[in-house]
Order: sequence, then structure tokens, then C-alpha cells
Amino acid sequence: MGRPIKKKFFGNLNNEQYGHVGTGSGIGGEGISTITPGTLGSVLVCSTATTVPALVIPAPAIPTGVQATARVVWEVESAYVAAPALNGHGYTITTGTTILTGLGGGATFSITAVGSGQGEVQTIVPANRGSFTTIPVAADTYQVQGGDGNNQVHVLYRVKQINVLTSGTGYDSTLAITFNNTGVVGTGPGNPTYALTAIYQNAIEGVAYLLAKDGGSSAVTYDIVKQEASHRYLVKTSQGIGQCKLVARAPQAGEMTIIATATNGSTYYVTKLTAHKAVLVHKTGTPLFADNATAGWTLGSPSTGKVTIKSA
Repeated sequence: MGRPIKKKFFGNLNNEQYGHVGTGSGIGGEGISTITPGTLGSVLVCSTATTVPALVIPAPAIPTGVQATARVVWEVESAYVAAPALNGHGYTITTGTTILTGLGGGATFSITAVGSGQGEVQTIVPANRGSFTTIPVAADTYQVQGGDGNNQVHVLYRVKQINVLTSGTGYDSTLAITFNNTGVVGTGPGNPTYALTAIYQNAIEGVAYLLAKDGGSSAVTYDIVKQEASHRYLVKTSQGIGQCKLVARAPQAGEMTIIATATNGSTYYVTKLTAHKAVLVHKTGTPLFADNATAGWTLGSPSTGKVTIKSA
């Protein structure tokens, strides 16, 4: 079958190739380095609105990857008087020093408007928005200190930052991090953006459709376990493990694809792969290589006479 492909290009084997013995399964793909909030949201949480938006990080695309984890940090978005009957009296305008009993988190407020009659709180705004890893749910509303202590307000929260706790492995550009805003009162935060960082040597990536006896039911991302011939591999997917053959079309049961890209952006199915050469069949774009032509390959940038193999 020609010289076999180096094991470092197979995700489940490249751990040892790069000195990570004993630190977990080797895997191609990447880890999540940062998550940047999108729309921050304006979420009411109280005794009658108890649902907090939940950050959802999907499982890695590559089946032997490790799940990433992150924590959302919240801050005060705004506050308002709970009801006309709860605005109290005896309050005065303050600048950044007022606190709310039961809130904490370093949050302080300014009372910017009071009634001219008995000093009822009319407007309260955050001065220091605080920091909360969990949003505190008050029995009903938060009490404004000062005055007669009878003023009460509702507080709305927004995303302050999202901290990555564990980067995970096996992620690629198909990742979609979202917020589950089901049941949220107010405006839920929008989907964040993210950055990936290489944890291990990138590995060849594509899709494979395992035979039914191996658990296959659709074409999904694979991890190569072993090269068994120039056209055939033992692969692992989220559905199972089994042998698949390279084909130049969307894979059916027992088949898989490897995709290559040339310098002009045209893409090709790889029908045979050895240590240094790939046999190509045109897929999309203006072809630089005829069907069944042979080219060199890399996981880096393509160059004249050399294609890049899709990897993660």
C-alpha cells in the first residue's frame, strides 16, 4: 500500500508522539481557550422568575475528545422599584454608596431621584455592578438600605464574562456555544464567540458512516484508529468503531471521506493516501488537479503541487 501514514496524524495515537504520555487520551482537534460574551442580556431573577440562562458547550466533534467546561460570571444590569406601594419614604439622593440587603457581590447603587413628599425612591441605578458566579434569588425583592428601609426593588442581571475552566480537546470550527434561554424572564444573553487553541498535533479529520453492525446510522466525524490499507481505515465515531473505505462521494455504510484543498481553494476527495502522496478526485471549485492525479499533501498550508488535508 506504499509507505503508511505516520501515527502522529491519527488523533487517538498522537498523544505519545508529542510527549503527553499519562495526561489523557491523545486527540486531534483543539481546546477552547477563550469564550467571549455576545449580547449580554437583561434577566430578571426573583421568587416568581427563577430561571437563569444556562451556557451550553456541546460535546467535541471528534469522538475521543474531552468535554470543555466554563463558568458564567454575572453582573447587575439594572434595577427598578418593585411596585408603587414598595417605594418607602425617608430616602435621599446618594452617589454610589447604597446597597441592597441580600444582594452582595460587591454591587452598590445610586439613588438618583426621590419623591418630594416623603422621600420615596423613584429611580435607582447601579454604581458598581458587582460580580456573581451564581445569581442570588431573593425571597421576593431586595430592600434598599437607608430611609425607612421599606423600599424594595427588582434587579436584572447580564453576563459580565465567561471563564473557561477546562479547555477540553477534540473541538473544531463546527463548535457552536449557545445559551439556553428557555423560561427566562427578560432578555436572554446571545450566543458567545470563542477561540480555539491547539492542544495536540492536529489529526486527519473527515466523516465516516460505519456499518450497522458496528453501530453506524449516519455519516459523522471520525477519529482514525489504524490505517489498514491505502484505501481502508479502522475508525472510531460517536456511534461505534469499525472499518471504512475511502470514497469520492458522500459516504454510505462502510465508507469514509478525506478532503483535500489546493492553493486556489478547490477541494478534492482523497481516494488513496500514503505517507507522502494523495490520489485526488475533484469535488468543488476550479480544478488544479485532474481526477486520479497524485499530489503531495500536508496538514499545513497548500503549495504548488501539494494539497492540505482537512484536519483538526
